[in-house]
Amino acid sequence: NIWLFGHTDSVGKEDVNLELAQKRATAVRDYLAGAGVVPTRLFTEIKGENPQLQRTANNVRLRTNRAVVIVVQE
Repeated sequence: NIWLFGHTDSVGKEDVNLELAQKRATAVRDYLAGAGVVPTRLFTEIKGENPQLQRTANNVRLRTNRAVVIVVQE
């Protein structure tokens, strides 16, 4: 199985960030399915801004938290 965890930075409203995190994870899922990965093996989970992938201060390194983390399970 392949888990896709959608993350965002902490800028903006939480509900908007959660929607953005879902869109990111869904885009990666669709790409992988289009590349031949069996869709039933792809799972998405929304993380939003918590937990941050990298702690930031004063909005530094926000890009690091705008990501989809891919975890492959056997």
